Amino acid sequence: MQKPSDILEHLNMEVALSLHQQGDKTEINDGMDIAIVCYDRVSRILSYSGAFNPMYLIRNDKLREFKADRFPIGRQTAADKKFTNHEIEILKGDIIYIFSDGIADQLGAESGKKFKSSRIKELLLSIQHLPMNEQKKFMEERLAEWMGNMEQIDDIYLLAVDFN
Repeated sequence: MQKPSDILEHLNMEVALSLHQQGDKTEINDGMDIAIVCYDRVSRILSYSGAFNPMYLIRNDKLREFKADRFPIGRQTAADKKFTNHEIEILKGDIIYIFSDGIADQLGAESGKKFKSSRIKELLLSIQHLPMNEQKKFMEERLAEWMGNMEQIDDIYLLAVDFN
């Protein structure tokens, strides 16, 4: 099985080379945030690696955050910028969530403040026992309520996998 960290390192190198990132002041000051998971059904081992995008695991009513590395894809190719690979044994009933920063960064119409990852954690813990289609509907409704008439400011995705 390919490790997600290897995939991110290869992607990082290719994107940085394509954008001619040299580490000077004329380079593009942007990068890609991403999370990748690979799952081996036989060993029940899930591998995760992220560039700024974490992964949440809910097990036995507790949320555990697997931190992403704090650098994006495509900005630099330095040898010291290696992505961390997390390996987790998956148990029956576990749920994982990965999502873009567009959710946490979305501004609310009433407050003008960000949605924030702490709110995402609270909501996911509160709905973890619902079927996936109901979780999707709940999260869409909460985000729409938060946004009100504010425009969406970034990409928004939330991926959930239930290991029942």
